[in-house]
Amino acid sequence: MRFHNVGALTGVGAGLAFAVFPLLRPWGDKQGGLDGMTAAFVSPLWVASHLVGMVAWILLSASAVAATRRVPALLMALGTMLVLPFYGAEAFGLHGLATTGGDIMAGQAAIRGGVPQMVMFASGLVLLAVAVLAELGRDRRWPTAVMALGLASYLPQFFLVPQMRILHGLLLGAGCVAWALSTPRLEAPRKGQTARAALRPTFHSA
Repeated sequence: MRFHNVGALTGVGAGLAFAVFPLLRPWGDKQGGLDGMTAAFVSPLWVASHLVGMVAWILLSASAVAATRRVPALLMALGTMLVLPFYGAEAFGLHGLATTGGDIMAGQAAIRGGVPQMVMFASGLVLLAVAVLAELGRDRRWPTAVMALGLASYLPQFFLVPQMRILHGLLLGAGCVAWALSTPRLEAPRKGQTARAALRPTFHSA
């Protein structure tokens, strides 16, 4: 399979995953009470939705690599590596805490609010925002602008109500899909093809 096909598929997959994550995620923990938190954390959808969120970042990084955007791809890969541990802690740590009868209030505060994990998570999201803004600096088409808006606002959207976070996920997902289907990508060299010919970008229209 050619690189541009892989990049388009992973980009579309990332967009779908970003859109599905907030739709699947239980929001009881945002109600502020112990019962709501317990119901959210114990739900199988809690783990499933966060796994979808992790897949979204991984696929987006893979799509950037396939597009051969060297600096944005590097920043995106580093940012993804920094945010994934937090997703894992939320997905498995909070679910395990709830299913084993642990202290939900104290446990979730320790898992979510520790300084190391908060610094890692915030730093990763900042790197991801810088990566997509760097991409926007060289590609000013509307799909890139929509994706950049969604990624640059990913950290602030955590302070929004669930309905707005769902809308944010749908916007980001749509931007990623449009970007993936319309971005020029490099083809892998075919048999008998020169390296220079392989570097000619192939365009896809949304």
